[in-house]
Amino acid sequence: MKTGGESCRRLSLIAIALVATLSAAGCLTRTAGPTLPYVKPAQSVAPVDPTPIRIASRVEDMETEIQRLRGSIERLEVTGGSEQAIRNLQDRVAVIERQLGIDSGRVASPGQPVQSGDQRAPIQARTEARAGGRVSPQTPEQSAAPVEIQNDPILPDEKVYRDAYTLFKNGSFDQAAIQFEDLLKKHPQSQLVPDAIYWIGEARLSQGRFDEAVLQFDRVLKEFPGSKKELNALLNQGQAFEKMGDAKSAKIIYQKLVSEFPHTAQGRLASGKLKSLASH
Repeated sequence: MKTGGESCRRLSLIAIALVATLSAAGCLTRTAGPTLPYVKPAQSVAPVDPTPIRIASRVEDMETEIQRLRGSIERLEVTGGSEQAIRNLQDRVAVIERQLGIDSGRVASPGQPVQSGDQRAPIQARTEARAGGRVSPQTPEQSAAPVEIQNDPILPDEKVYRDAYTLFKNGSFDQAAIQFEDLLKKHPQSQLVPDAIYWIGEARLSQGRFDEAVLQFDRVLKEFPGSKKELNALLNQGQAFEKMGDAKSAKIIYQKLVSEFPHTAQGRLASGKLKSLASH
């Protein structure tokens, strides 16, 4: 357990590092790093509005689900899976893409883009190729028969992660953080580790414990650069600094998102945050 003094020192180092990094890149002209103000106790700080972050996180989850479904489609194509199973998965991809506003007129398999139109032809061509140029005819009963899609078994680390995430969605932030910490202890090599750390930060952010949230998001950024939670962690870290009263550090983070990731949901949200800060 870190003492309050240790946490404050880490927060100061994070803020100073932000300034130093952007100064070296020519993004800032000042040389002195921002100082962190006194952080009010969690119960006296107004909770942050999580809606914009939830939207960005939801978009990210939907994009991840598309990638997972496309991987399943690719495996079915390689192993000679049924056309109906492939089409079912493609339909699920198309639904998510429509929700995201993505043009769904393409085949779902990676690296196989096609123009809008009938998606059955590419599937038939691949089936024909596997059959040596001959397509076995199917009766109407066979082609209409429902195909059950088997889901992969849930691994132990995924089970802990899902349980913790359910607690988080239900607003049980302390219990969720404990569960995510349990995943870190029992499955330190899991691919879900950066996600678990991120959600611990989200839990603390939702509770108004902004100093703890900053430290957790910093772990994601420093220990797992390039992870799918990186941009959300950066945006949330900026929001935490802003709520703590450190507008300088918040602006640095928002500017980084706008400059380096302008076309992402996080970059657009950061742009709005900068405009809001400039108007005050």
